[in-house]
Amino acid sequence: MASTPSVSRREDSAASFGLWGLEPETFARILVTGLIAAELTLVWLDVAVTYYEAIAHPAVQDLCNMVIEDSLSNWFSSVQALLVGLVVFLLSARVGAEGAPSSRARARAWAWVAAFFVFLALDDGTGLHEAIGTWFEDTRGIGGFPSYAWQILFVPPLGAWGLFVLLWSRREMTRRGWLQVLLGVVCFVAAVGIDFVEGMETPYDAITRRLLLHEDTIPHFSGVLEEFVEMFGTTLLLRAYLETLLVPRTGREQAASP
Repeated sequence: MASTPSVSRREDSAASFGLWGLEPETFARILVTGLIAAELTLVWLDVAVTYYEAIAHPAVQDLCNMVIEDSLSNWFSSVQALLVGLVVFLLSARVGAEGAPSSRARARAWAWVAAFFVFLALDDGTGLHEAIGTWFEDTRGIGGFPSYAWQILFVPPLGAWGLFVLLWSRREMTRRGWLQVLLGVVCFVAAVGIDFVEGMETPYDAITRRLLLHEDTIPHFSGVLEEFVEMFGTTLLLRAYLETLLVPRTGREQAASP
């Protein structure tokens, strides 16, 4: 009986994250707050430096421009997606080590989820979909498709892959965690929708004339909105999967029970 308190402490610590003595939910909340603050800072830098030219040098303006590939925001977005992939790969490894008959199959499914986010990080960091889409449009044409060619090639397979991510996460995660994943994926879909409108020939001309704006104003801030929505969605996904990784399965089930 003398060992009961230490056993209890070990069981309690299994549901907590040892970094700085923080509980998983607290750590995730602090991380998300920091990431959202960084995302808002990137928006502020774009507005102040790129749009209002607080710094006149074009190299610095491009660095702060959220709409172009060689920018701070693109690096940040790529690293975020890669972090999600790494967290889910760790989750896959932990599931595979559980030893249950179904563990190997579940671990493989989690690995497919992780690979989805690693691919997004690779794509975001290299501009893969833009390059392939441009090649496809120049060599094959897009047959009257009203927006960017990359959407013809990438949206259907990535949509199916994302649907698998949603369905598997719903099966394995708590309701709160899955709702965060759902909202994160909805943010991705919204970002693709904004990009679709941007790719149309003259989607903003009427409102630009009505509001007497510069012709680049609405397209630029539409791109800023697209990037921010995508980063915010990735932040939600990172929180959901990080909590799933840090809180053992039994702990999540107890937390979800009434």
